[in-house]
Amino acid sequence: MPTMHSRRAGSEAMPASGARTKKHRRQNGQKASALDSPHTSAAARALQILLFFGCIMLAWWYGRYGAAAGMGLGGGGGGSGGSGGGKPPKICVYSIALNEVKNVDAFMDHCQGADVISVADTGSTDGTIEALQARGAAVHNVTLKPFRFDKARNAALAKLPSDCDLCVGIDLDDQPQPGWLEALRDMWAKSWHKPAAVRYRYVWRFEPDSVTPAGEFMITKVHSRRNWRWNHPAHEALDWTGPGQPHIATLNDMVVHHRPANEQKECRGSCRANYIKLLKLGVEEDPADSRRSYYYGRELYFDGQWEQAIVELERYLTLPSAQWREERAAAARHISDCHTKLGRHAEAQAAAQRGVAEWDGTSEPWVALARTAWRAQDHKTCRRAAERALALAPSLAFASEAAHWELEAHDNLALCAYYLGDKETALRHGAKAAELAPDDKRLQENLQWYRGDKQAGTAGSDASGSSGDGGSGSQGGQSSAGS
Repeated sequence: MPTMHSRRAGSEAMPASGARTKKHRRQNGQKASALDSPHTSAAARALQILLFFGCIMLAWWYGRYGAAAGMGLGGGGGGSGGSGGGKPPKICVYSIALNEVKNVDAFMDHCQGADVISVADTGSTDGTIEALQARGAAVHNVTLKPFRFDKARNAALAKLPSDCDLCVGIDLDDQPQPGWLEALRDMWAKSWHKPAAVRYRYVWRFEPDSVTPAGEFMITKVHSRRNWRWNHPAHEALDWTGPGQPHIATLNDMVVHHRPANEQKECRGSCRANYIKLLKLGVEEDPADSRRSYYYGRELYFDGQWEQAIVELERYLTLPSAQWREERAAAARHISDCHTKLGRHAEAQAAAQRGVAEWDGTSEPWVALARTAWRAQDHKTCRRAAERALALAPSLAFASEAAHWELEAHDNLALCAYYLGDKETALRHGAKAAELAPDDKRLQENLQWYRGDKQAGTAGSDASGSSGDGGSGSQGGQSSAGS
């Protein structure tokens, strides 16, 4: 028998899969498919890719438009198990209270519209419970001995309904500003991936006019119902207990003001002593936790325990977990102020310089350096630091006091420029400082001095004599930082 060509023999012996399929179908009386070709697998892969990207586009479209249109697919934010994507979220406000009857009406007024307002009372005797109930809040009696803030807040959280989508954990002296509910609901409707928590703006301090913010930072106290717990005996914070990392959204349109009916200065003596005791307990429970160490050291600084504050804040700076550069810079500034209070101006300037080395991206570290350089009569460093401070914005991620720091920077820059012989710069920034504090007699007299309206030895000597106060008189950084 003739021998076939080897290539043809090979192809007959090893037919293509498409050919085998067609032959098999013909033998079984089946009609061959249009897809029965050597290119079938490539076509299938292309179809799979198209379907894959089609699903992605559909998911994107739903997240952008479908949820807002009410086309819910179910599922709650952060594992909350609450309302679906098309339904408005169930928003529950919760708080803790002890003898805060003066704050009740303002708190309830600003929280109106929330689906639930729940308060855990820890032993009020001034009518707080009755006032809250009269305004429609659900009040739960919680007894904790010894008291600690994290356990109180966890008890308050446990009282919320299990179907809450967003839990808003604020204090009775906090006031969510108009539009906060709408901002949360709008964010929820437009989010395909529901957030496990929400970061928002918190204004914790105001100028004497009670209108102009003097301190603001971003805070995260809106969260899903599950997978969160409060931690730390004082200066408590939320800890994530769920899998992986939580999705935290930032909502600049939500603003909460801290508006205590009672003056904060009332928290002195035994009140502050108990607070420091709780912070110390937190450090003893976990000495390696940088957050606990920082807040304990800062509170010692606020309480005027200068040496103890330096020791704890220096320890904080050595902790491996102390990685937040802005917080590290703040710790260095507190150490600097403590040295100043103890009359150690060289150490104060060195600590302020360290603060700039830790973080130089916002105005606060530079203002602190200008302040200490002025006290040390280091006019060149003072001028350089004040100019840098005015070129930068204050921090939003960390606590800031924008109006005050701007005033001090202009004042110190004017003073140092004057002593360096630059009277034009001194006049320009002296005028700005006087404009920011029109009732400050020293600044007004300095402005006359810069203009040449004062005789030698009047305003100039007064400005020089105030160098120990940071060159800003009653507006100096120390007077406000410790209050």
